[in-house]
Amino acid sequence: MIGVDQRTTGLTQAHAAGLRRLSARAAAPSTPTVRNSLLPFSSLPDEIITRIKNSGVKIQPGLSDSEFARVEAEFGFVFPPDLRVILSSGLSADAGFPDWRSPGARRHLRAMIDLPNAAVSLQVAKNSLWCKSWGLKPPDPEKALRVARNALKRAPLLIPVFDHCYIPCNPSLACNPVFFVDETRIFCCGSDLSEFFQRESAFGTPKLSPSRRLLDHPRTSLG
Repeated sequence: MIGVDQRTTGLTQAHAAGLRRLSARAAAPSTPTVRNSLLPFSSLPDEIITRIKNSGVKIQPGLSDSEFARVEAEFGFVFPPDLRVILSSGLSADAGFPDWRSPGARRHLRAMIDLPNAAVSLQVAKNSLWCKSWGLKPPDPEKALRVARNALKRAPLLIPVFDHCYIPCNPSLACNPVFFVDETRIFCCGSDLSEFFQRESAFGTPKLSPSRRLLDHPRTSLG
């Protein structure tokens, strides 16, 4: 497990635990692209799509093989098999969900994909975060930021799932954890996609933003 240099102005113990899990994923060796049969996940998409529909979210037809290929080529990652089977069964069309289909959504998708690295960089710049796997922190803030950004380039890309919640593209296997990432917090909000989407409070009433409801869920923080 990769340790985290936690500072009092930065992460709580629970948030640091989430970052350690993310750092461990970043340090893990890359695995070959996985194109396994969807049979092991046969019940997963129906359960998740039904739950999302019951929350009042509109569902469009799922992505085709050609649409998957275009997205993966354009953004430089491969969908993990469990996320792929969900998106092939139905594409959520409401706000908060990434629009993988519309050509006009490309700029917004790029911003969503770039957000985690930008958020971590901001925490480093504010002197509230440093990962031990990056080595000794340079005393010069600008050099420290360069070191962090170079390390982030080697980390697995985080694929947006919903709002500020992401799943690592590597290892390209089912059951990768889901992480919440913003400018102040990084923590695990689901041990896998199935657990994440089982949280009914994650979707629905517009009185409170989806990310805030997810954060307030009693099982969100990992101590």
